[in-house]
Amino acid sequence: MRWPPGDVLVIDNGGHRVSTFGGVATLAAKLKGTVGLVVDGGVRDLEEMLERALLVFARHLTPLTGRSRLAVTAINEPISCGGVRVRPGDVMVGDGSGVVCIPAERALEVAELAQRYARDDVAAAELRKGSPARRWPSLSASEKPLGCTSR
Repeated sequence: MRWPPGDVLVIDNGGHRVSTFGGVATLAAKLKGTVGLVVDGGVRDLEEMLERALLVFARHLTPLTGRSRLAVTAINEPISCGGVRVRPGDVMVGDGSGVVCIPAERALEVAELAQRYARDDVAAAELRKGSPARRWPSLSASEKPLGCTSR
């Protein structure tokens, strides 16, 4: 399998509790420049993933190998991962709370909005340093997340 350095691999295993990725696959992926892994299913050999600094987001951690239990049916094609459509070229962003998939055609728009929201991080840092709270500017209608309102 080939993919460009800097890619995040996204694997749909239907949430099954068998491993789709382990230590040897982690080593191979890191040697190819892979920066992250998202699996709707299981992974194993967590220590090796951590040792090789591969960012991993998986539904399950399991010792059960997927060998002889799984079959690759498609590579670099649209899939559903955790009920979310993921296409080649989409941007995957993850942190301790989870992962989101940003459609490639909206990536620039989302990045611009993220920069505007970054001011919250600056304000939180100021509050931690003891600066007085101040009213933050209201977001424009186009910047408000769905379901949120300003008061």
